[in-house]
Amino acid sequence: MARSYSEKAFPHRILFDTGADGQRGDDVKVVRRNVLERLEARGIDRKVGPNDGLFREDLRDAAKTASHFLGAPDEWVESRSGLLVREQTIIVYPEKRTAEMLAAAEARMDRLLADRAKRHPDDKLSASERTKARRIALASFRLAYEHAPSVHYTMGGERWQGISRRLRYADGRYPTQADCSSMYTWAWWNALTSVAGMNFPDVLNGSSWTAGYTGTLLSHGRRVDAAERMPGDAVLYGSGFPGKHVAMVDEDRNYVLSHGSEAGPFRVRWNYRSDVMQVRRYVG
Repeated sequence: MARSYSEKAFPHRILFDTGADGQRGDDVKVVRRNVLERLEARGIDRKVGPNDGLFREDLRDAAKTASHFLGAPDEWVESRSGLLVREQTIIVYPEKRTAEMLAAAEARMDRLLADRAKRHPDDKLSASERTKARRIALASFRLAYEHAPSVHYTMGGERWQGISRRLRYADGRYPTQADCSSMYTWAWWNALTSVAGMNFPDVLNGSSWTAGYTGTLLSHGRRVDAAERMPGDAVLYGSGFPGKHVAMVDEDRNYVLSHGSEAGPFRVRWNYRSDVMQVRRYVG
């Protein structure tokens, strides 16, 4: 994804919260935007203040939270010297993290998800959690779409690597081997476990997040009128059970994200195939 600022010029200073006369600038706006992205990917709500380029206490606390869950060493996060340049770097460029940071991020996320699972003993989500889950599912599939040259199509066992290897959108990771149903399932696994914890049931395929295909997707969730489709819903194609293909309704409901061939994932019109069977919804 193209960035609107110079990588060489950012970051260039430690950011301090010093009240109304605090630091201000485009770099603060960059931090704010990326903090929101990193926290939303993990289903974490934090206040960040208005987008006016002023580094306030709310933004500092949110940025420190993002830094922690990105795997920053504790001494960075706990530093009283403000938001360090190296913290800003991993917030904006998470791909620059070390293997040690990735391992720490995974362990911290596991603890967060375990805590959430205690609060969700069943499959009930609040309206705000359902909305959050939809955003994460869509962003997960979009991440794979944005890296299409690295994503291959397979119907073999490796198609479940996204879940089996715990490749989380929150860490900028995505499966490089998948088919249509495993990619769709991986996106929702990211969303539902991030919002409600690792014990959230597999409401898409009924297979404990280990298997599935268009037939199991057709057997779960509920059918909705195509005119009422929402982002994240499944569009299933074929001439009858068990179906032939599945794609995810995009933010613009006239389009879907689809991974049905080696050249994918694609973003195409929702009815780009003439054999639309039905639209199904698994959350809400």
